[in-house]
Amino acid sequence: MPLSIQGFRNDFSTRIESELLLTPDTLDLFLAAYWSSQHLLLEGPPGTGKTSLARCLGQLIGNWSRVQMTSDTTPADILGCQVLVSDQPIKMEFRKGPIFKKIVMVDEINRALPRTQSSLLQAMEERGVEIDGEHHALPHDFFLIATQNPFDHDGTYLLPMSQLDRFGMSLSFPAPRGEQLESILTHTFKEAKATPESDSPALPSHQHLPVNKDWHRVILGLQEKLHDYEQEGVSGLHPQSVRAWKAWLELGSCLSQIRNKEHLSTSALRDLLPRTFSHRLGIQHDSEIMKELVDHFNGLTSKK
Repeated sequence: MPLSIQGFRNDFSTRIESELLLTPDTLDLFLAAYWSSQHLLLEGPPGTGKTSLARCLGQLIGNWSRVQMTSDTTPADILGCQVLVSDQPIKMEFRKGPIFKKIVMVDEINRALPRTQSSLLQAMEERGVEIDGEHHALPHDFFLIATQNPFDHDGTYLLPMSQLDRFGMSLSFPAPRGEQLESILTHTFKEAKATPESDSPALPSHQHLPVNKDWHRVILGLQEKLHDYEQEGVSGLHPQSVRAWKAWLELGSCLSQIRNKEHLSTSALRDLLPRTFSHRLGIQHDSEIMKELVDHFNGLTSKK
């Protein structure tokens, strides 16, 4: 007996909650796009869960593919191409590209050149592609999910309206702030995790140190400071992704233990702050802005 819509929703929700903390509304809108086969555009900065959400659906459904767009991705990388399989006599054979799966995830679509972006237009509208004068049909329930980075990021190309119109819906995934960020941090660090033991006796296993609510408050304070910079129009400064904060805390856990601390050390996280975020913010480790962020960190941790 086929799984009911509600049964599928509950199964998908259970699977995704191990990676992401989504609001019920976002989850329902995402699944509505899938069931209606209305292609979906997920917008927001890197590290906000867009790819994880799409990947989870693909793994649950099966018959899916992922295309990572870059500036040198070509239409043939997506659609496929004719290849020579015999030279006596000459015989060509069409090798299908990743577009021929039921679910296709196009990661960072606006990093591709316009010519490559446009190769998706016919597939999205007609559920088929024309290659060397021959029509190739796609699955009738073909569904494309594309993620898009903000256009102020380097190496992005605007999608033309003709392509935007092919997407039935867009969902926004901004960098989380306030209560949402705290909920995600609680979900992510709800228990200490040990990394798998190494095969090498020279490398000890790492036990992640607990992350208590005080550190959540520090992160919220730093995120709000970055939001203030963004509102003031400071170029390149913006709130950070959960991935960035997670990396900072995990690095802090390791550095604390290297320094023989049994708790998440304030000094370790202070030392890591410039190294973890300067490349993400496009500023130097010793810039005035970074010094201000470290000073802000010191003020937040003095209240712990």
